[in-house]
Amino acid sequence: VTINASGNFGTYAIGARSQADEGTLIIRNASAVEINAPQYNQVIGGRKGIADITCNGPVTIRGNAESGNRIAKNFTYQRTDGADYVYFTSEDGEEGAIDAGVTPIEANARYSYLRIEEKQDAHLKVNNGTATAGDTTSGELDSFNGQKVTVTAQIDETDERKFDGWEVVNAPAGFTISAEKLAQKEFSFIMPTGNVELTAHHSNKLEVSGGTAKVNGNSNADFARPGAAVTVTAGSPEDYQFDHWEVSGGNIGKTEEELKVSPLSFTMPDAAVKLTAVYKAAVKVSNGTAQTDNTTGETVYALEGASVTVTGHDSNASFSKLVGWKLKKGSLTAIIDADGNSLNVTVDAENNYLLDASGAKIKNETFTFTMSDKPVELSAVYSIPAIAMSLPVIVEGGTINCTQDSFVRVKAGEKVTIKADAPAENMQFHHWKVEEGTSADFGVTEGSLGSETET
Repeated sequence: VTINASGNFGTYAIGARSQADEGTLIIRNASAVEINAPQYNQVIGGRKGIADITCNGPVTIRGNAESGNRIAKNFTYQRTDGADYVYFTSEDGEEGAIDAGVTPIEANARYSYLRIEEKQDAHLKVNNGTATAGDTTSGELDSFNGQKVTVTAQIDETDERKFDGWEVVNAPAGFTISAEKLAQKEFSFIMPTGNVELTAHHSNKLEVSGGTAKVNGNSNADFARPGAAVTVTAGSPEDYQFDHWEVSGGNIGKTEEELKVSPLSFTMPDAAVKLTAVYKAAVKVSNGTAQTDNTTGETVYALEGASVTVTGHDSNASFSKLVGWKLKKGSLTAIIDADGNSLNVTVDAENNYLLDASGAKIKNETFTFTMSDKPVELSAVYSIPAIAMSLPVIVEGGTINCTQDSFVRVKAGEKVTIKADAPAENMQFHHWKVEEGTSADFGVTEGSLGSETET
């Protein structure tokens, strides 16, 4: 039976136009009843205002939602199957159903909305929490369709553990709970017919230093549920090289060798996890090499606390000379020389040379130091002696170095002997005359140039 009273023809929708009339609505053996009278404050009118409905199916009566105050003056409802039933007095369903066996429908039906359904069994189970229906609170309780229940998570929260939403483990087909409600520690919903099981979840803190984490593929996660798929990836800072992960909280079930991998994937345990990416810092050497562990090269990478040995090399080693070491990046306060002596060192603020305790430059071709956590860059500085140039010596009227030559080239520092030719007839040697340069340039004086042979 469906009755739609959509107009507005007076005070009452059905049964009578005034209080003078009796006003009666009787419905028998209907499979379903729906009466819509949204414009009327009282649905069944008249002096008696009787509504007598017999129906084994659902019954829905809508009056004026804003100002309606009564469905009928005398309301009765019966079922021929003898089944228990529940009823709703709010169409939005947020108030839940009322068990007619506990609280019967009012005879004067002071409702603007009334829906009647057969009572159906329901059951609610809550994991890691409690459910409350009426005065009963438990982790598991029997319920019925339409009953309003409230679930509360029982999660002990700390700085490293927090509530992380609800999961609908089991529910009848078509039943859903909004994501907004599932994110709340406590919320209420209307029970469907059948069984519902909910689980309150928690997450544990996931802290990653020197890298990033993904939880179930989601980036920038700092908490993860036990059993979640976690992937951590080390960064790539300049002058550093990833070495391994250090686990300082939680057991992620990885071996020492497995912790040397990035990205690293593991299953989140039921505990807070802290991971730190440990890096080797670069040691760079100009005009030399560095050696640590089994690695040697112009650039090597070393862990903090590792021993690093640097050795100067120069392509002109046959005639070059080590001037000292310059510290171009990082810090050094002590070194060990090739003989095992420990030397405290400082850095020349002007030129960045390493200096020993007396202020002299460190001129050890090889030395060792303990690596800090910062990159180190060193340069071995070499000097090359000035190349000696050959200079001309020209003699007129004589020979050079006991040869017949009057022109030779010699280097600075070499001995030169000049000898005058035999004089012509009626002539006699008197002295040497300097045509270019001065006698001081080659170590003699004017007065000594009077020898026939001069060195």
